Amino acid sequence: MRNMEAGDETGQSKLWVMLDSEGEEEEDGSQVLFAMAENDVMALLNQFQLNDIFCFAFSMSGGDAEFMYDIHKTTEQGMLKLFALASCVLTIFCHGLTTFHRHQYKQLNKRIGWLICEVVQYVSDHWSNFKDSRVVSHCTLMPRLQTEFDSFFFKATSCLLSAKRLGAWQFMADLSYACLSADAVWHLVYTLHTSGTECTDPSQEEDIQEITWRLQDEDMMHQLTDKLQLMPQQEAIYLLTAFSNIIISREESEDVLTDIIVSEIYEVSFIDVVTRDFCSKSGRDILSAIAEKQLSVVSLLLHKIKKSVHQIGMMALTLFNEMPLLLWQPTTDDMQLIAEWMLKAELSSAENQLARLILSNMNWNENECGELFLPVDLHREVAILITETYSKHIPENRQGLFYYSIQQLYNVSALLRVTPAHEQQLYSWAWDLIHRLCLHAHSQPISAQPRAKSEPIAAPASESCDRWEEFLNSIPQLHTTLQLRTVANLVRDDGVFASFVALAMTNLGHDRAEFLNAGLGLLLRLVHNQQFLGSVYVLHLVTPFFFDNPSCLSTSEGFLSAVKAISSAEQTYTKMARDLFAPDFPGKILKMFSAMILNQLEHHSASPHNVIKFWLSVFSSIQNWYQDRNMLYLMDNLIAIAVSQPGAMSHVEFTFCDMYKSMSEGGGVTPSRVGSFLSWFSSSGSNLPTLIDKSSLPEFPYVAYSVLSVEECLESGLWKALQTELAHNATASVETCLKKASSAVKVNSPSAGRLCIYRWAQQALDTHMQHPLLPLLWQKFFALYLQRLPEQLGLPGRSGNGQRFFQSMLNSAYMKKLKKRLKETAQLYSKLATARDSIAANEDDVLVTPSLSNTSIKDAYQPSTATCDQLYMVFSAYLLWMDEPRLHDLSLYLPALPDQYHAELLVQIFQAEQKAWLQFIDYSSIEHMLSQLDDVWQAHFNATPQAKLGRYTYPANDHISTATSRILEKLKLSNPSLSAPSVALIKAPVPAITASVISDENSLMSAVRGDLELLVECAKNFVVKMYKHVALNADYLELLLHQYSNQSVEKVVEISCQRYRPGHKCKGPAEISVQCEEKTEDMITKRKIAGNRDDCLQLLFECETMRASPVACKAAVHVENIILFLLKKYRSDGQGSTNLTLLGTSLFYHLVSKISEDTRQYPPTTQFFTSCVDVLGQEFVAGKPNQSLRLLDTILQSPRLSGMLAPHFTPNASPDIFTKLHCKVVEAAWTRGTDVAFMLLTKFDVQLWLVDSNLSLSARAQFLEGIAQALYVIGQTPDSEMQMIMGIYKKHVMYLLRYQFPDLYGNVMKMLLKGAADQSITVDLWNTFLQTVGCDPTSGEDRESKCQLHLAQLRDTVGSLSVFFLQLRMSTSAHLLFGLYSRLPSYIFALANWLGFVTRKYIIAVRKSLGDEQTNSVTEKGNSLVITSYNYYTKNIVNTCIWPVSVVLPSS
Repeated sequence: MRNMEAGDETGQSKLWVMLDSEGEEEEDGSQVLFAMAENDVMALLNQFQLNDIFCFAFSMSGGDAEFMYDIHKTTEQGMLKLFALASCVLTIFCHGLTTFHRHQYKQLNKRIGWLICEVVQYVSDHWSNFKDSRVVSHCTLMPRLQTEFDSFFFKATSCLLSAKRLGAWQFMADLSYACLSADAVWHLVYTLHTSGTECTDPSQEEDIQEITWRLQDEDMMHQLTDKLQLMPQQEAIYLLTAFSNIIISREESEDVLTDIIVSEIYEVSFIDVVTRDFCSKSGRDILSAIAEKQLSVVSLLLHKIKKSVHQIGMMALTLFNEMPLLLWQPTTDDMQLIAEWMLKAELSSAENQLARLILSNMNWNENECGELFLPVDLHREVAILITETYSKHIPENRQGLFYYSIQQLYNVSALLRVTPAHEQQLYSWAWDLIHRLCLHAHSQPISAQPRAKSEPIAAPASESCDRWEEFLNSIPQLHTTLQLRTVANLVRDDGVFASFVALAMTNLGHDRAEFLNAGLGLLLRLVHNQQFLGSVYVLHLVTPFFFDNPSCLSTSEGFLSAVKAISSAEQTYTKMARDLFAPDFPGKILKMFSAMILNQLEHHSASPHNVIKFWLSVFSSIQNWYQDRNMLYLMDNLIAIAVSQPGAMSHVEFTFCDMYKSMSEGGGVTPSRVGSFLSWFSSSGSNLPTLIDKSSLPEFPYVAYSVLSVEECLESGLWKALQTELAHNATASVETCLKKASSAVKVNSPSAGRLCIYRWAQQALDTHMQHPLLPLLWQKFFALYLQRLPEQLGLPGRSGNGQRFFQSMLNSAYMKKLKKRLKETAQLYSKLATARDSIAANEDDVLVTPSLSNTSIKDAYQPSTATCDQLYMVFSAYLLWMDEPRLHDLSLYLPALPDQYHAELLVQIFQAEQKAWLQFIDYSSIEHMLSQLDDVWQAHFNATPQAKLGRYTYPANDHISTATSRILEKLKLSNPSLSAPSVALIKAPVPAITASVISDENSLMSAVRGDLELLVECAKNFVVKMYKHVALNADYLELLLHQYSNQSVEKVVEISCQRYRPGHKCKGPAEISVQCEEKTEDMITKRKIAGNRDDCLQLLFECETMRASPVACKAAVHVENIILFLLKKYRSDGQGSTNLTLLGTSLFYHLVSKISEDTRQYPPTTQFFTSCVDVLGQEFVAGKPNQSLRLLDTILQSPRLSGMLAPHFTPNASPDIFTKLHCKVVEAAWTRGTDVAFMLLTKFDVQLWLVDSNLSLSARAQFLEGIAQALYVIGQTPDSEMQMIMGIYKKHVMYLLRYQFPDLYGNVMKMLLKGAADQSITVDLWNTFLQTVGCDPTSGEDRESKCQLHLAQLRDTVGSLSVFFLQLRMSTSAHLLFGLYSRLPSYIFALANWLGFVTRKYIIAVRKSLGDEQTNSVTEKGNSLVITSYNYYTKNIVNTCIWPVSVVLPSS
């Protein structure tokens, strides 16, 4: 944590050794620390474990898995040692904050701050345990220990405050302030207000009274505000959070400190204009956290807002919206202030809106003990307050139009997302809140509710009875209670809101007689004024008093009209028009009505049958309820509730039977003659009562099932008579037998479609496939379809008439529909059983009952796998029953049927058992529907939103968290330090080369063979793709030529009139056919081009992805390693090892043999083979005498490799075969090409060969002869390719001529003369020759030269020339007659210069030999020789025989 000092003045060894990137020790380590990255410093810091330090300090034992903590092991001296140790640790961390106080180490500073916080938490928790385990009066050192802890805590705070602007201040909020003494807390708060940079010892500060007075001073508030303005926003928030945590961790008795800090946070966050811009949101959260811990803060803030409401304005709503009002219980002063704001302030004012917000967010529900969180008197007080406010701002109107208008305006505002007017807001708020208040006895918690008279009382505890009696006695009387004077007056003036309050709170809603006398009128007032939700809630409160005697209300016309109006509340013209585009059934009021019945069932669980019987009685008493869709919905849901209650369906059957009998008696018809209670098809000519003219009720299956079941029982006489007629008349139709049966039982004959078997079939066909009652509907159908006749009829062969009902053409098609429906239902449950999640996403396969028509697919019910399997089994059995004709055979043996038929069910049908198969009802689906109904009720009438209350509900573990558990938890959660990094053994990708590889040639070849073949294969693959790409591009270019063509087409052109002429009647534009050629695209070619380009792109992609594989790379490296190993071994042995040399040359030529055209076109293999051949060639081939001829043969066999192999060709290393090598190269110039020959000829250093080899004259003459033959072949005028080779030959000839001149002078001159005679040698060679012997080829004059001719050589030369030209002239007759000019046109100038040079040199040489005194003799000899040399040019030789030309060499 400290920076290092440069040097070591003490001479002691350094504790740290800093190394640079090269692993060398740094000379000056003072600045090395700052060169380290932040992550590196944090990694080093994490290696020091605090848990080990404190495990030692706490005298803890145990391993990493379990720690044994015992506070009794710590003594007073141990605590002092702990404080001292922790202070030393803090000092180290403080140095770290000072050393790394830079922005580049911001995260490191946060880490150090967190470590400081952790040290304080360890010590605070241990100190807390120590104090709890000791008796303060028996511990004399306790005051001193508390002082030491306060000093330690102040030191930690000072460390954190010193790290400004680096994020360490955030850990001020995590410090444990609970263990500080009261005086230390005042000192700490004062220090944070003043300096903020360091915390001094509390003993050095003023007394507490002085500090308290200063903190309450306004100047201190301004000082804090100025300080926050200068600080970064984050640190300002951290400081305010630290203030809040100080209050949260202290006892509620320290109210003075709480008032000071809360007031300061409130002023900074909401009053001060500058600081509230960045502190308002955080200040709101901080005040909310404080209020959650100390609820008196809510009252404090409420009264502060009263003083500064004009400054804070609407921000007060933002503040109190986050307050824990659900946990707050207001005082009398608080309620007076709220009432003052409600009644005296304007609706648009912040005070009025804040009062409404507070009342809305308070907890009007029960607490964890099942009692009201707020007293019932407060509920009543608030209800009266709301009533007074409502009556003040919303005038009463007897017709209720004003209320209805406000409600419609509010709905339209919500739909258009427009802020409603203040009266609309008050209207909605008042009704929502009044519904949540627990004013009635039946709105109290379930444990405190009264029981109906018919409900059994299971000896409740005396305390509960007393509480209930006390509640009944406290029910206010509307006309005698003083507090209700305003409500009574408003009720008297037909006030709607007051009427609801009177019913919910006073005796009018708690006494049967009062309700029937006066309360029922108030209920009707609510209904007439469109307050349907309030009316439903009143029904929920009042009707339980009549459960034991439902006739009191079921016979009341007023009550029945109210129920009818509530059920039809949403049948407005507006909703009817909206339903044409977006049907919405059931509506909110209707669902709330059903939810209310369900809620009553839950609150009266001791007698649920009474609830069902009551509402059955009420609904059935409403006139024409069966023709009202809304009433059918309520009845259907009520029957669904009855299905979920064991034994409740008997009440439904009893009710419908009573209704049937009453209608029969009213119509004067006896039950035995009644044909139907519910007509599913219209019946012409029948005088039977018709209630619903529909074929089925798919929307309300529960009602349909109940009604059809009762009707089937009461119509059994007609059905039995029909079965008898069908049995006796096997060929008669069903209609004929029905008429006879009707006559037999003396009833009007109904139509065949009204038979129960058809009604059950149609209802099952129309009901949704996932309806829980569908298996029972099909059971009813099959009970009639498979019904066996009584044995006394003695029917032969067939035991039933079910198939007779579906023999006609119309009914046979109907039977197919039934089978298809059963098959679809079975398949649906099969899918749900195997893939339930996927089926749930399909809207067609989701259960949509009338009660859940508004339910989203996400909330739809999904049956369990077991339920799906069971229903799939039963519907599959139904389908088999439908297709199996043997079931109608009396001789059928049921146990012989397969298991899929479920013979046990068939036995029940054949035995005519009427018991419903309730085991196939999906009760989970019904429970899901009912739970959704209950959610509708809870969402509107529940007093407290449980989701919001959940944020103030803490797990039990948080409440029992102790200092010991926190210590152990921190020890377990600490991250262990990293162990030393393990040394990973890196396996070489290429195996090492051993000496056995180069032991012999076979081992070497086997080692490289596989690698080289792999590389060659890679090259072949690349070349194949390259050629394929070239072919594709060639085809593409070819296809482009045929893509478009000109096609002759005929076009019709319309030409309109250009001018208007009077009287001209235009008959339309003229149509002219034009023959032209149009560019036409060949679609076949286009597809071919597209395919070609696709293939090309695919090929390019393959080439792009085709990189050198790791295997190929390893192969190349392996071969290179073998070569390097061979070279090292060869060089270490002094390059004298014959075996290694043989291996090197063998490997060289083996690599050369693997080089092909493919490897040369693939760049990686080209580079590989080039480098390997170059290394081996330089070491084992170049300069080796025995390798020149083999290498030359290899080059001549593979001319394309000449560029790679030629650098290693050194013919001078083999002087014995130098001439042979040269001859091979000369021959190669014609067989292998001039490029190869030129490249190889450049490797022949003839001059060096002549000097070093000391060759004989014959050897040199032989070498010259080889060059002469090459020159003769080249000819007089060589082409451009031969020019380079010609130059090399010329150099070689001159080297031979100059070496030991004039040894080969005669041979060279003979070569030149022969070439001139045959015109097969270039003139340039003559000029070079003249230049070499000292004759200027342009002027013929003498020039300096090392090659000088003597007198005898000159004489022989002149003589030889004379003989040569004489023989040449005499070789042909033409030359005899006309001379040699035509024979030697190109060489005339060179020959002339040469003759002149030779004769001139001869004369000079003769003169020098005779001296001055023999001048005449010199002249004679010279002239005679010159005349003789030119004699054969000038002399006319006639009749002379022709001699063959031969050249006589001059003597050397």
